[in-house]
Amino acid sequence: MIRNLKSLLFTDIPLWFVWFPFRSLIQRLPLRLVTLLGGVGGIVMYKFSKKKKKIITREISLLFSKTAPLKQEEIEKIAYKGIQVFCKRHMENLYWGKLNHEITGQMVSIDGMQHLENALKNGSGAILLTAHFGSHLLPPLVLGFKGYKIHQAAGPPLIDKQRPIYRRIFNQRVKESEKQPINFIVIGQSTRNMLRVLRKNEILFIAFDGSEASKMIPVNFFNQKAFFSPGTFKLSLMTKAPILPTFIIRQKDDTHKIIIEPPFELEPAEDEEKTLALNTARFAKIFEKYILKYPCHYVMTLMRVEELIQEGALQTNLFRTENK
Repeated sequence: MIRNLKSLLFTDIPLWFVWFPFRSLIQRLPLRLVTLLGGVGGIVMYKFSKKKKKIITREISLLFSKTAPLKQEEIEKIAYKGIQVFCKRHMENLYWGKLNHEITGQMVSIDGMQHLENALKNGSGAILLTAHFGSHLLPPLVLGFKGYKIHQAAGPPLIDKQRPIYRRIFNQRVKESEKQPINFIVIGQSTRNMLRVLRKNEILFIAFDGSEASKMIPVNFFNQKAFFSPGTFKLSLMTKAPILPTFIIRQKDDTHKIIIEPPFELEPAEDEEKTLALNTARFAKIFEKYILKYPCHYVMTLMRVEELIQEGALQTNLFRTENK
């Protein structure tokens, strides 16, 4: 009972306040000011949220433990930047329903647009393979505002395993997302929907680090065994749709840059299973490269996964380690 009361006072009520009355205020402010408030929130969280800081510093230490172990000072620096990115991203999420072509045009630039345009000339659609990295919800939205038909593969919501306030927030976000130029496809419900999208020469976003796929295989990731789905590469083999590695980087001025890389060429192996394993491992190295360069863009994802494990909404993380 005491635990439920603490959750009500320190989780449910603050979340309700942020996502409903406070959110209405936020959407009346200039986006630059909203981002600035996110930075202030990051400072407060870093100084006063001991639980989050403990989790994130541990996750950073574990991630780099088998490659180049970090000094405590380096861990603290990444943790601070990660919390800043996290809070700024969530403030931008409160602004989600107000985002349009003009606003996203001011806050986001794109490198590699020609790779996407060339890929679509083949008529087989394009798979933009990304991750829960930085402000990962922005790339599909930005391309949608540019007139492209965008579909985002997403896992089933975890709200049934969380507190009721999360369902209210989820329903609010669904309501706002229905007005945006993105169609969501729930992973596992129908592969035919994804095939149909690509055959219509449209764009499909998939998160490489998603945990919803029915089959996951082990690959080397930061010199540890991590599990990723080979499903995207099988989908590419089936449809001939090119895979374009796509990531978003927050700039020093708090604008964003979307990087669309050249097509990821699938390397063949002796059979399909080995081909899928080989290319899953190859893409993991690309993902690792981005994390090494911008660790603050991913460590909060690791923290949030650990929190979901502690809440019972998830079973394991990428490395298949249980609740610690």
